[in-house]
Amino acid sequence: AGCGDVNNALSIGGTTGAIVATTEKWSGTTWATTSNLNQARHVLAGCGNVNNALSFGGFTGTVVATTEKWSGTTWATTAALNVARSSLAGCGTTAAALSFGGSTGAVVATAEKWSGSAWATTAALNVARSSLVGCGTTTAALSFGGYTGSDAVVATTEKWSGSAWAT
Repeated sequence: AGCGDVNNALSIGGTTGAIVATTEKWSGTTWATTSNLNQARHVLAGCGNVNNALSFGGFTGTVVATTEKWSGTTWATTAALNVARSSLAGCGTTAAALSFGGSTGAVVATAEKWSGSAWATTAALNVARSSLVGCGTTTAALSFGGYTGSDAVVATTEKWSGSAWAT
């Protein structure tokens, strides 16, 4: 997962052949390793910036609902997703975030909203997808691309209005 911008970014978790908890910070010119996640995960989602970020969901050998909050220097485990998912997408900030799609073992359309302290289930995507991408905020977001689970990679785009997804 990752978050930030071209001048300051985080790379969160992943795999090197083994699932890792590594967090790296981009300064605009170079990467530097910083504090690890509390739980090593890959195919997780992230949002925020280098000073305040969230990582959520992922895979450790099993699908997990873990959410961790980045303070700019360390990760702290916080309230978990309601539905454990890997290969999900997300967007927003540590105060207001959105998670959507992913896989529980089956591809799902699940969406959840982060309030700054807890996740709440909200209106689902119209097309269930994993390995999708997202951007925006909890009031205006996009989900695009992904995998539907039947060996089908799709170019589906959905727009979030703050309360529903539309294709």
